[in-house]
Amino acid sequence: MGINNSQHSQIDFLQEFKRTKSFYTKRTPKTKRISELEFVNGELIDLGGKKINFHIMPRDKDDAIIVNCKTKEQARKLGKFVYSQAFVVVHTKKRNQSKPIREFVDYYSDVNQFNQYKEFYDRIQELEGQERYTEFHELIFQILNTSQDLDLSLRKIRKYVRLFDHSWTESGQLRTILVSLKAFRNNIILQETLNGIKDRLKTITGQDKI
Repeated sequence: MGINNSQHSQIDFLQEFKRTKSFYTKRTPKTKRISELEFVNGELIDLGGKKINFHIMPRDKDDAIIVNCKTKEQARKLGKFVYSQAFVVVHTKKRNQSKPIREFVDYYSDVNQFNQYKEFYDRIQELEGQERYTEFHELIFQILNTSQDLDLSLRKIRKYVRLFDHSWTESGQLRTILVSLKAFRNNIILQETLNGIKDRLKTITGQDKI
């Protein structure tokens, strides 16, 4: 059964979000971070194979790059972009003398949506610790507070969450996501994504507790 998209439902969820307790983390020394996400705008020239990957020719590079998909479902969603312009974000694992390994994270419907998420990710990488966590919390509040369509809001939020669903995300950021979206942990749109974030946090901390 789908969730209720009425204005009343939206307000109920927003009020629950407002009641979420503020989160605080200990200050940690400033450390150099290496971004492991690539936002790629280019032509998708091949898709498929036993390893389920796709080849995309970035507009700013001379050679195509290979990106692995975790599931067949991911590959099917990209099928409509073969031999046309695609806007994707990939998780890149750099290796010393070998080519980097890339895994698909998400795709965007057009260049405007692509730029919107890229600009957010670039901006948040310039922040440190608590500032970065607060930025995400405020973003969620803004999305919920400016739209009357709950489904649409949560799908938009899900795309932001996916930007942090990888092994290089620090535990504080994962915890911020779970605390900020606690009111929606059983929602059909966000449940699978949030469970993945929770599992990733558990792997890092060894604890079930958020």
